[in-house]
Amino acid sequence: MSTPEPTQAETDTPTPTATETPSQQVLVDEEVHLEPGKYETYRAYHDSEFTISYEFEVVSGPAVDVFVVAHGELSKYEAGQRFDTVAESMASEGASNSVEVSSGTYHVVLDNTDSGEASPQVDLNREAVDVQMRATSDPVS
Repeated sequence: MSTPEPTQAETDTPTPTATETPSQQVLVDEEVHLEPGKYETYRAYHDSEFTISYEFEVVSGPAVDVFVVAHGELSKYEAGQRFDTVAESMASEGASNSVEVSSGTYHVVLDNTDSGEASPQVDLNREAVDVQMRATSDPVS
């Protein structure tokens, strides 16, 4: 009785492969409905330098604010205190922006409150807004 010859998979040793760099992460890519006085945040984290990009268009309703803040600034924003942004598009019905940031946690904020320049109040009537929103993060090569 003859023994079967080994197949190529059994005889080859695995060859080391280069470490792949992480690819783009999509933080949000959808139409978002925000009632007056509400906001949404989209978290991005990388342990090395990376780029955060966003684009948005108001489908219906008033202008909105979109901005990127470092993690520590988000709690100031939520508490109604002054906060610093690393990128912003204020009182806008549509825009795109991109910013390179150092490692850490950041938040893209879609805002329909009176915290930024845009306000959800129009003629004393509070308005909801629908926004087509896309945000991504990409490691810097």
